[in-house]
Amino acid sequence: MSAANDLLQLQQHPTYYDHLPKVEAAIAEQDRVAKLRREDFKWEPDEDQWIAPDPLDPTKQILEEDWENTTGLPLPEDMGPLDHVKLDCMKLFAQEVNPYDGIAAVVDKLHQMAKTGWGRP
Repeated sequence: MSAANDLLQLQQHPTYYDHLPKVEAAIAEQDRVAKLRREDFKWEPDEDQWIAPDPLDPTKQILEEDWENTTGLPLPEDMGPLDHVKLDCMKLFAQEVNPYDGIAAVVDKLHQMAKTGWGRP
């Protein structure tokens, strides 16, 4: 009776090995996101959340949960090409362009950034 019960349980409830490909895919995705955040965006993991540098003020930090509301950008792993441009422009205006130089300096800097692939390899 125990063997029959064991077989019935196997048919009704999947085992670890049935889920293994999904578990491995989830781990790989988590590793990809962590690498992207650390290496490309310079985010730092904390105990139970991520901390990001503020693109408008590099001396400040933003919690992961506040990133979208503070910057108006999606999380790094969800960004598209235009989001990267917006982030680069935020950094540009915060750090590299004197607003008193006028629009020509801003346009020139944006043109330089576009020619170099927006600072990405």
